[in-house]
Formats: sequence, structure tokens, C-alpha cells
Amino acid sequence: MRVLFWGSDYYSTIPLQILINHKIEIVGVITGKNKSSMPFSYDSVSEIAQKNHIPIIYAEKKKELLEQLETIENLNPDIGLVASYGVIIPKELFELPHFKTLNLHPSKLPKYRGPSPVPQSILDDEKETAITIMEITEKMDSGDILSQLIEPIKETDTTASLLKRLFQIGAHEFIRLLPHIDRNDIPKYSQDDSNATYTSFFTQEPCRINWQKSPHEISLLIRAFYPKPVAWTTLGELISRYSNKTPSPKQLSQRVKIHSAHPAGNDIIPETLQLEGKTPVSWEQFSRGYLQ
Repeated sequence: MRVLFWGSDYYSTIPLQILINHKIEIVGVITGKNKSSMPFSYDSVSEIAQKNHIPIIYAEKKKELLEQLETIENLNPDIGLVASYGVIIPKELFELPHFKTLNLHPSKLPKYRGPSPVPQSILDDEKETAITIMEITEKMDSGDILSQLIEPIKETDTTASLLKRLFQIGAHEFIRLLPHIDRNDIPKYSQDDSNATYTSFFTQEPCRINWQKSPHEISLLIRAFYPKPVAWTTLGELISRYSNKTPSPKQLSQRVKIHSAHPAGNDIIPETLQLEGKTPVSWEQFSRGYLQ
């Protein structure tokens, strides 16, 4: 089957590469113009597509998508697959393939619809989640479900590690389903909208660490917001909490991102930190520079 792939960030690259490795015919990828910023290097969707000679369509808004309608139609896809695209796809486009368009959604739908299901699941201290393969409809994340695979959330999982694992599972499940979709012999079931919950985009302020919270709650916050937008505190708060020194007025407002940390008894110990405008360092390096 001829697959039209939609994806625009790091997590999109995971199922895309798996489809390529399994020699699934990808007639085109639709992606954003700019590479999503991450605290690590990676090949973008467009870079992977270029290396594999797959046609690329750049579109980041509904208007841009509609302007590309004829071009997308000419790709003649049998089915569409969306994996972390980030733009509401118009009906004219998601209904264009013969078997319409499916979405890899990383939650146990109808719970956690919307743009941030994995960080919200970690923040809520959920013990399991799922990767759901569902049909795209005009109502957000409400289409019929073709498959839902439950996955435990590990105590060490971050949004990065959990999303990577879920999209790996989802890509393999999509490949498994393709012959059944082609034969029209796959069962589907509708979602119960009365059980739906919704997530939203996170801004910087909810990512600030409240040191009055328990070590477990702080750990959840740090894990949920890695790799984006990353939990943060101030240099002054770290100095006051972890040393006997008095922070300077500048240090009281200087931001420090906490990439990782671990609970230790009644406290939490950072592992990797990034002072505003600097590169990430270990807790040992940070301590030598600011706490001793």
C-alpha cells in the first residue's frame, strides 16, 4: 500500500524510519519547514526523506495544506499515517486516501486527547498508557479505533523515552494492520466521548519547580517536561537549597533547566543541569562551580 506520512518533530522520525526499514512504500511526507529544537541532535523528517528520495511537502498551517491539495492528490496515496504532526488536517486532505488517514496517538483514548498526552500522563503518575491507532475525523482525537496497545510507564520514563517506545510499537502495529486494512477485514470500535479527557500545550510557568512539593512530585515534573519545554528553577534556589552560600541578586533570577534528577530519601538530587545560555553539565560539575 502507498502510504502518505505526516510528521514534524523528533518523535515523527521514529515511525518514519521503521516504515522505511520495512520497505513500506512511502509516496510522500508532509512536514514543517523548521526542525524542532531538542537538547540532542537528530535527523529531521525532511532529512530522512531526502536521504531516501521521498517527495517532501512543507506545510505548517491549514491554508498551506489546502494550497498543496492538488500536489498531495497527485501522490495517489492509499492510506495516510499521522505521527506527531501538530497541525489540524483539513477534511479534504485526511479523506483523500482510499483508506483515509490514521493517527498514532500516545494515550489510552478517549483519555488524554489533545497535544500533550504523554507529559500529562507522567505528571498524573499514571502507571500505564497506550499507543492508539485511530481514524482521523474533524473532532480532535475522536475517531474510530483500530488498535490500542497498552504499555507500562516505567519509574524512570521521561516524555522522550516513553514517546520513543510508543511510536516504535505503533509503527510496527501499523505495518501489521496494513494487509487487514487492504482487505477491509479489520474491526473498528467507536470511542465513548463521555469518558474523554483533554490535554493542552504547556507553557514555561507550569514547568517551574516548586521545591515545597515532595521529591516524587518534583521527579514527575522533571520527567514529564524532558526534553521539552524542560523543568526549571533559579540558580538562587539551587544555591539556597543545596549549599550554605548566599545567592547574589543576579543568581536569584538566573534560570537553570533540570534535564534529569532522582529522588534520594527525603530529597531529590539533580543529575544534569543547564544554566541559561550554557551547555548542560553534570550535578558534580555544577556543584563544583556554584555550591562549594
